[in-house]
Amino acid sequence: MEGTQLHVAKFGGNPNHVVPGGASAGAASISIHLTASGGEDRGLFYAIAVEFPSFATTPSVAQSRYQYSNLVALLGCAGQDSLACLRGTKAAEIQEQSFNIPRRTGANPHLWTPTIYNDFVTGCTYRAFQEGKFIRVPYIFSDDNNGGTTFTLPEIITLALSTSSS
Repeated sequence: MEGTQLHVAKFGGNPNHVVPGGASAGAASISIHLTASGGEDRGLFYAIAVEFPSFATTPSVAQSRYQYSNLVALLGCAGQDSLACLRGTKAAEIQEQSFNIPRRTGANPHLWTPTIYNDFVTGCTYRAFQEGKFIRVPYIFSDDNNGGTTFTLPEIITLALSTSSS
């Protein structure tokens, strides 16, 4: 988002009036930005507009490490400087192999989701909202039935349903 403030004027925009918008996964991304760094408001945006947001599954580094390890193995980069090896691999090959990573039983069925790393994503997004650790800006929200439920762990759905019925 900081890059937006630096360059938006080149496109006729106002760096003091940035309003990100998104739908579905894009809306989940905006939720991540609202809760980033524990909800610290650095003045990066003026308001938000989101359609059918969901709370992206946010595994820890340890929980998501299997994705990286499997990708490295599939691309023949195991046993060497894996990051250097991946940098030397064509994007098309990485994309092709990333679909072959085995899904763990009981794990999020979607790979490459935001990971809790204690700086930008400091915890589960839904918990940050529940605890009031989010940036408060003017907003427009819309919703649809069951939006994002395939991305959402069952305990989050249960929490949402119990909250909405009380």
